[in-house]
Amino acid sequence: MPATRARPSLDLFDVQGRRVRSLFAGSLQAGEPRELPVDTNGLSPGLYSVRLQSKHHVQHLRVLIQP
Repeated sequence: MPATRARPSLDLFDVQGRRVRSLFAGSLQAGEPRELPVDTNGLSPGLYSVRLQSKHHVQHLRVLIQP
């Protein structure tokens, strides 16, 4: 049976809930590990939220960007 492919998205939000950057939108094979560098140029230091969304799942993670 072929592995399922998901079309996840990964977005960065500020503390007001505004999307400030799309980090990834594309296709991944289920179970495929992925490392993603994040360009923080132009972002103010502070607390942000990262949202990972796929067809059946949404996960939020808080991140701190430091100077």
